Amino acid sequence: MNTVDFGLYYNGNIHFEEFLSNGVFHNTDNPARRYYYPNGVIHFEEWYNNGEIKAFKEYHHNGKLFSQEWFVKGKLHSENDLPAKEDYDCNEDLITQYWYQNGKLHRDNNPAREESFSRRRTRGSGESHRLGD
Repeated sequence: MNTVDFGLYYNGNIHFEEFLSNGVFHNTDNPARRYYYPNGVIHFEEWYNNGEIKAFKEYHHNGKLFSQEWFVKGKLHSENDLPAKEDYDCNEDLITQYWYQNGKLHRDNNPAREESFSRRRTRGSGESHRLGD
């Protein structure tokens, strides 16, 4: 049996929505769990298949992506040398990537954690530069 549960904030905005099938989180096309900030912006989303978490996304208050994670058998896990976790700043610029194998930080032949040094900022003069320059 499929069920949908939801809650509201005091201001009437949606607080959360959860999709279950046979009593466990499940949704094939969209997140099975989605929680919102009081202003209506999505706070986080979780994708499940028959109760097993597959992916997680969290957002900043401004709606920009904060982090995303991928799971296999309920553990952070990288496949095809793609990161299992990524963190972003409030402008949705990539900050850090992490590679996991079976829930443990690990990557063959390369660092398991990589910082993004290619992000660019603008100085007061309008001239762009790399962070740290």
